Amino acid sequence: MRVIGLDIHRAFAEAVAWQEGKLKRIGRIDMRRRRSLAVGAVSAGR
Repeated sequence: MRVIGLDIHRAFAEAVAWQEGKLKRIGRIDMRRRRSLAVGAVSAGR
């Protein structure tokens, strides 16, 4: 089983994954509106 964790702040979020007993840093995600909309559009295939 894989568990994803997010530490969300105003401008960014830190993402980590817990899998097979190990914690892995996924990285920092930009949470500003313009960037979030762009990520959503890519995820939706637009």
